[in-house]
Amino acid sequence: MGLIRELVGPVKENIRRLKDIPSLAISFGSIIKAFAEGRIGESDLADPRYFLRITELTKQYVELLTQILSAFNDRSELYTHLNVEMGSGKTHFLTLLLHIFYSVPRLWDILVHDPITSRFISELEKLGYGRDLAVNVLVIPAEMIATRYREVIDFVCKSLEIVGESSLADKLRRESRRLTPLALGEMLAEELNKRIHTLILIDELYAAAKEKEVRQDAKQILLFVKGFVNRRRVEIEPAKSSGLVLLVSSAREDLEQWMRRRSEIADRELVSMIEDFEMRLRRVQFPIVGSWVMPEEVFKILRRRLFLNSEVPRTQLDSFVRKYRYIIEAIFGSDAEEFLRKLEVTYPFSPSFLDIVDKFLAPQSKSDIPNAQHLRGLIKLCSFLSWNAYNDDSDIISPANLNERGIAIFTIHKPMWEDSVGDAFKYLNIVIEDEHDRRFAYYLIWSIFAKSVTEREDRLLKIAMIHKARPQDLQVIRDLIANRFYIVSSIVGLPGIDIRRLDDILEIIEDYSGVVHRVDLKDTSGYILITLENPKSIYYRWLDEEKRKWNEEEYIKVVQRVGSIIENSIFEQEIISKNTIQIELMDPNLEVLRDKIRRADNSKLRILILKTWKVKAKDEQEFEKIIDELLRSINKLYDEAAQYNSTVFLVVVLIPNLDDRDIREFMRAWVVFEVTKQFIELYNRDVRSIIKRTRTISDEWIRFYESMKITVMNDLLNNVSKYVEAFSRAAWNIIFGYLIYWDKKNNKICIEEYRPRATVSTRIDSSLKKVRDPTSATKKIDQMLSIAVRPIITGIIERIASKLMFTTDAKVLVSELERHIKEWFKEDPERQNLEISPTVPYIDYSGIITTAKVFSSAIRALASKSRIKLSDTEYLELTLRDNTLYIARKLVSYPPAPKPVRRRKEKPEIVISRPPSVETEREAPIKLEWNTVSEILELIRMGEIFSKNIILKVETDTLTITIQGVIQRDDMLIRNIITTLLNNSRKASLKVVQ
Repeated sequence: MGLIRELVGPVKENIRRLKDIPSLAISFGSIIKAFAEGRIGESDLADPRYFLRITELTKQYVELLTQILSAFNDRSELYTHLNVEMGSGKTHFLTLLLHIFYSVPRLWDILVHDPITSRFISELEKLGYGRDLAVNVLVIPAEMIATRYREVIDFVCKSLEIVGESSLADKLRRESRRLTPLALGEMLAEELNKRIHTLILIDELYAAAKEKEVRQDAKQILLFVKGFVNRRRVEIEPAKSSGLVLLVSSAREDLEQWMRRRSEIADRELVSMIEDFEMRLRRVQFPIVGSWVMPEEVFKILRRRLFLNSEVPRTQLDSFVRKYRYIIEAIFGSDAEEFLRKLEVTYPFSPSFLDIVDKFLAPQSKSDIPNAQHLRGLIKLCSFLSWNAYNDDSDIISPANLNERGIAIFTIHKPMWEDSVGDAFKYLNIVIEDEHDRRFAYYLIWSIFAKSVTEREDRLLKIAMIHKARPQDLQVIRDLIANRFYIVSSIVGLPGIDIRRLDDILEIIEDYSGVVHRVDLKDTSGYILITLENPKSIYYRWLDEEKRKWNEEEYIKVVQRVGSIIENSIFEQEIISKNTIQIELMDPNLEVLRDKIRRADNSKLRILILKTWKVKAKDEQEFEKIIDELLRSINKLYDEAAQYNSTVFLVVVLIPNLDDRDIREFMRAWVVFEVTKQFIELYNRDVRSIIKRTRTISDEWIRFYESMKITVMNDLLNNVSKYVEAFSRAAWNIIFGYLIYWDKKNNKICIEEYRPRATVSTRIDSSLKKVRDPTSATKKIDQMLSIAVRPIITGIIERIASKLMFTTDAKVLVSELERHIKEWFKEDPERQNLEISPTVPYIDYSGIITTAKVFSSAIRALASKSRIKLSDTEYLELTLRDNTLYIARKLVSYPPAPKPVRRRKEKPEIVISRPPSVETEREAPIKLEWNTVSEILELIRMGEIFSKNIILKVETDTLTITIQGVIQRDDMLIRNIITTLLNNSRKASLKVVQ
């Protein structure tokens, strides 16, 4: 069971009542009437037991109570005006005073034995309150827009009975029929016991000027109070025999409206009386209480109203921290301690509620939600959220627990916001299939809504003009942004979500919800929800719609569309030549194909890609049958051509892969380029063409879209850049299907499914992802498409050349020819001669193929060597005539033996002196002097001993060896050189000299 269920369970009925009651506004007049009629406890707010349980003694309450109680105990006068925002708790305070000086004394014996109300009374007693004082205070209450004059008189009579003035109560009832309100007030002041205190409570003073229906009663009440106060002051001031407190309450917006429009009110008599009332009060004391409730006190009030206790059990908070500490530390990082510190203040509400509290308590003139009614609206909101958190089995109460019913608490424009949020959910339901991810997205949408909601769209428009906004505009925008700390604070403790998916879900919301925009300011960034669609979301939905369309389209139509893209966007022309390789797109016409295969020549390698997407077929099955028949026909064509064309191996046929899965994947990548270009073109042509809304689009909103055009286009270009490699790989998988070629080595046709792995790398420069001029955006997309296509053409050439062992490197051919010439002669000892012509550019042993031109170059290079060693006794003589290489086997002939030289029988010891530093790149010449033999000279001349980094120079009896480059371990290298000389000579006497 979630922690919230443990907390809400015992007070579930109280929360349900708060949630379902139409309005939480206290009707001070109805309570006055109920008390006047003797109906104490008939309703929750008229029952002191319930009222005291839901009342939190805030700092301001304590301060005012202290002043009032001091006035009574000191027998002084206090005149106070509570001028605070509507819904901030001013009427609640008047009702509290009404209870503690009227209903509580009547039920004293019951309340002091109740654990909760007794604690409350004890707190009051610390301020100077007591039963003796309470039963000695006459209360005169009135709600100027609801209480009738007669009801005030009836209540005063009831209050007179409590203070022991029953006879005066009877007289007041009788005289009220005869005397004017002013005279009746004076009579009461004169005859009331001078030791009885008086508490006058007047609510909604200035609102009375707006209500025509109550103006007569309002004037009578004011005259009655005026007569009483003026006369009572005369009676009690000399001896200071009792206290007199007059508490006037009004909503700040009513006072401001009164100040602006008093001259327009038709009832001048009432205006004059209110003005006279103000003047008389100011002469004594008229403080304005502006700071009514502190944010840190709000959570005590909320807990008190919802859970009937200002604090939750400490064990519950500890349980939450233990359960989520790992997540908190992982996701908040260095901000984890700040989160925990705020959680101490807010729990069971999430720390994100601190931002919501600021939103609700903002002065109405500056508020984004001026109709939310401050504390009253906040209590209503929290009752909804607590109920939803209970049903969700959550461990915390968060703005994310909102639902559609809660929108009306924030704004009177519920339909507008409800449509926006509803559209967001509709679009997200399409793109998010996982139930847990969908629930996560809902939580995030509601959390962002609670922070962003405003009734002032002009403020939201500043988002688009962020670089031009004034500092105060930036602050307004900043207050509406749901930053990361706020968002994460809203979701820790929610059930059924994987918090590791946060960034992924936020990206989906930004792209698809339609109403959530990302905003980046200098010192903060986050998300904001507004009522007009984000152009990016329109784009992403269009993009997804196209993807779904091609995913569901008939196979043949997709094949035809893929073919059209390959012809027009991948191959800009039907024949592409790269050096000695030619790629040609051609229709699957067997007659034309027969001609091309028969006319194969040795000048280039031809890759014929058949446009099989032009095949006429009803469905995929028929298409596959036609392709199978095509393969069999091509097989026959190659067999026929090979009969009389020896270079048929230089023609390759490539049949694209048009598998259903691959072509649809190709289309999903392609539509990103296509849709983005179309969207940008529409955006540049006319903003209205991309906004599909039923309501009229104002010029202001058009300017909004125009202003954010560059930002949107840069985001779209960034999205396209992510698909460049995906498109390139998808195209690669389409191009390579069946490969058909003639295997020269085995003299047979090869038809194989050839699907080489794509190794394309398509790096997109950052300059392609940004534009300053929106008209250049489509050109950037074309450039990215070009980058995607480029490796495909190169890849086709490289992979097929590699597959067929085709090369254009003459150096490679030289070494291969030399190696295989040796093999031919060694395998056939009887072979004396061989001719190699470039007419058929093919090396039999290795299977390497090339063009006649390259093969001819290799033959000439090999012929320049003039001979190739076969063994100690044989070599091959190379001769080039008429571009043909003639090779003949020859025996090695030795020169006459030199004069006998006296020498030691054993080989001499080799002495090596270290050459210059091996760490430099200087040439290090080493001279070897010897009594030579002809074999060594022959071996050296033929280059059989040393590698190319050793230069040999032969003089009369001296061989100079120059070793180029940095030599590592030089002694060993030189020793190896000398050893090689010795091993390849029959007799040698060598001495190393530096």
